[in-house]
Amino acid sequence: MKDQKDISLVAKLIEGCRHYFNLSENYREYQWTQTKAYKRRLSTVKYFWIIGGSLMLISGHIAFILGGSLFLSFVSFAYLDE
Repeated sequence: MKDQKDISLVAKLIEGCRHYFNLSENYREYQWTQTKAYKRRLSTVKYFWIIGGSLMLISGHIAFILGGSLFLSFVSFAYLDE
């Protein structure tokens, strides 16, 4: 296995699931998650979730929180897709 010193907890969980279900690394979808472009997009999504979450906490309105969460989820999945 690769050097796991710099791997985050989420990456360890994903790797563990991949090994548990005996999924190989040859899948195109898996290889896409290892590229620099995907990691750059992931950091952008994290940034937007931090900003969006802060705005949701500041507002305190349940409708804004639910709407914002659904919107950010949709945008995150759409942006991270190839």
